[in-house]
Amino acid sequence: MPGHRTCEKNVLEPTFYPMLSERYYENKREAGCDEAGRGCLAGPVFAGAVILPPDVCTRCPELAAGLNDSKQLSEKRRYQLRELIERDAEAREVMLIHGGSAILLWIPSFMIPYFLRAAGDATYTMVVSMLTMWLVRVLGAYVIGRYLGYGVVGVWFAHAILDWATRSIIFYARYRSGKWERMAIRS
Repeated sequence: MPGHRTCEKNVLEPTFYPMLSERYYENKREAGCDEAGRGCLAGPVFAGAVILPPDVCTRCPELAAGLNDSKQLSEKRRYQLRELIERDAEAREVMLIHGGSAILLWIPSFMIPYFLRAAGDATYTMVVSMLTMWLVRVLGAYVIGRYLGYGVVGVWFAHAILDWATRSIIFYARYRSGKWERMAIRS
C-alpha cells in the first residue's frame, strides 16, 4: 500500500519517502517531522517533530501503519494517531523538559552573564560558559543519555536543566560576590 511502512527488526522501512531511505538504520531512532500552514505570506505555519521508540512497530502496529503524510489522513484518523503518538513519543518529554526549564532556568543562565559581560567581566563569563558546556552539557548528556540509559531525554535533561542550572548558580554567585564591579571595559 502506498505510504505504508512495514516493520522488520524494529526498523521502519520507508516506502512513501524514497529520498529518506538512507536515513533509516537498524536500532536507531528517527525524528519524523511535519508542517502545516500556508506560509509566511498567507498565514501561520506550524511544525512538529516526533521521536518514537524503536519498538513502536511491535508495541503499536496501528500507529506504525498510520505513519504517513498527515495531509493524506482524515481528521478522525489524525486525532486517533495523536493519542497514540502522545502516549509513546519521547519528543513530548523533551518538549516538556525544554519548555519548563526555558521558563525557569534560561533567563538567569543567560541574562546574568550578559550583564556581567556588559560590565567588563567577559573573560570570566567566557571561561564558565565553555567549562559548563563541555563538562556539564556534553559530558552530562553522554553519561545520562548513554550510560544511564535515558537516551534523548537524558541528553535534553543535561542540556536544559543541568547546564542551565549550573550556569545560573555560578553566575549568580559571581554577581553576588561583587567582583564584576572591579572590572573595567577595555577599548
